[in-house]
Amino acid sequence: AQPGATPKTVFGIILAGLLRRREDGIVPFTIMSCDNIPHNGHVTADGVIGLARLIDEKLANWVSGNVAFPNGMVDRITPATTDREREILSSEFGLEDNWPVFCEPFKQWVLEDRFTDGRPPLEKVGVQFVSDVAPYELMKIRILNGGHATIAY
Repeated sequence: AQPGATPKTVFGIILAGLLRRREDGIVPFTIMSCDNIPHNGHVTADGVIGLARLIDEKLANWVSGNVAFPNGMVDRITPATTDREREILSSEFGLEDNWPVFCEPFKQWVLEDRFTDGRPPLEKVGVQFVSDVAPYELMKIRILNGGHATIAY
């Protein structure tokens, strides 16, 4: 990580954008990870702040103190594509696609209500805003994934 170098990782690209906003006196943006991993906001913060620390301790402190990294959890099953899904897409919609993505009707997106400069009205598309995503992650892992494993085996 060299100051002024072209970023080569997602953390570098995010950090370059934050640095530019800091230099231009613009409020930093919220980093909202949609990766399907527990504590995704904390993981992303560790990556961005860790990279910033390699470049400049003051930059790392600024990111840590001014940028929000809310944790989020998404639950919606998207099974592997088979000939069945390709046939449905072709016969019902007249479309040919080698890898259509089908999903279950249920969906849940839970997001911590921690944003840098206000938040977008994501509740309009069904997002649940909460103070802590951890209980929802535990419920998903213990109940839903446990049930899926039981069915699969």
